[in-house]
Parts: sequence; structure tokens; C-alpha cells
Amino acid sequence: MFSARFDHTNLVARVLLTVILVGFLGIGTESQSSVRLLRPGTFMIDPPAISSTEHWFGVQGTGDRWTLVRVVPRVAPGKPICTRTTDISVEGHDEVLFLVAGLQSLSEGPLTATSFNNRFVYPGESVHLGGKERGSVYLQVFGNAAPEHHDAVFLNYMLQIRQGPVTQHVASFERRTLGNPPTLIWAGDLDRDGRPDLVLNLPVGDVGKRWELFLSSVRSGGDLVSRAATFSTPGC
Repeated sequence: MFSARFDHTNLVARVLLTVILVGFLGIGTESQSSVRLLRPGTFMIDPPAISSTEHWFGVQGTGDRWTLVRVVPRVAPGKPICTRTTDISVEGHDEVLFLVAGLQSLSEGPLTATSFNNRFVYPGESVHLGGKERGSVYLQVFGNAAPEHHDAVFLNYMLQIRQGPVTQHVASFERRTLGNPPTLIWAGDLDRDGRPDLVLNLPVGDVGKRWELFLSSVRSGGDLVSRAATFSTPGC
């Protein structure tokens, strides 16, 4: 009897310690394996499966005002281009940049956004993602630029996120051009946890797109964000 009470007491203590550590360290409790990312548009992909039990939200922008709205994605065959295509649309909502499902913390309402112009960040640039003063978070890019065929090529192009002395490597490319470069699609507080999240386009070649969603609420260890979902679309 004493052993049973002792084990129960230890279990309760471990649970309480875990809760305290999660709150103190800011470790995310969301599961990144269940997060999904889509984009409205026509793409050369197979139709993505949409479950009736999924709760989808759209990130909708009008000027510099951003809102999270409940949406129902519609998937239909598109007009063939190089091969068969799939149309992804959202009824009743315009100007939806991307769609997210699988995050329990999401709810409708205004969003704070700090970058939303699908911009290429040049080596040496630093983009403020959120936070104030010592708590500010930045996207930094490093690399070299060189002339090539009357254009520019970027070598050893690297993206990292920094908050004070803490840095996190995000992606690296040996060679990139302005024909299909990595870009910062959107940055803001998507999950409303007070820390910035971002969507980057990190294409692996000269054609196609690869949108990647990085969230602070699914981060692990000492990271500032973790990759939560990817939406890849090939090109012709």
C-alpha cells in the first residue's frame, strides 16, 4: 500500500515538474507531425486529401492588416499545363495567402505581421521578425554575390534566425540566382504565443516552389522555431 501511494506521488510530482519546465523554458507543446500547409492556386501536384475532421484556417491579408479566418479548402482537377494540375481554392474569402491545419492553438481574429511582401533577402541584410529591444528576433542572411552572364549569382547563401546571442541555422544553398531565389513569404505571430513564426520559400532547384512553415510553438531544445509543415510544387 505504501509503495502504491509513493509511486502515485512521484508520478504527480513528475507531471507538475514537466508543466513548470514547459512554461518556464517556453518549450512548445504542439505536435509538428500533425500540422499541414496549403496554398490557394493551381499546381502540378496530386490532389491533397482533405479530411472532414480537419480544422483549416486561412491567413488573409488586406494591405498591412492580417486576419486568421476559418476556411474550407476546395480541391478540384485543374487545366493541364505540362501535366495534370490541381486547383486549391477557398470559398467566401479573398486574399488568402496560405492555409494551415493541425494546430490546436489557432483561432479566428487579427494577426500581427511584420513581413509579408515575398521578399528576397540579400546577403548582409537583417529582417526584424518580431519582439522588442533585447527580445527582438531577426532573420539574417550571409553569403557572397558575384557577376555571371550579366546577372548576379549568390554563393554560400545561408539563412539564420537570431535573438540576442542565440542563433539558429535555417537553410543553406551553395548557389542561388534571382531566377528562383529563396524568399521570405510571411512573418508574424501565427499561433499568438508572443514569438514570431515565418513562412519561407526554399526551392531546391531553378523551378518550382517549396513553402516551409516555421513555428515557435513546436520548437524543440534551444531552437527559436522548428519546421512544422511543407508545401512543395514542381515547375515545368
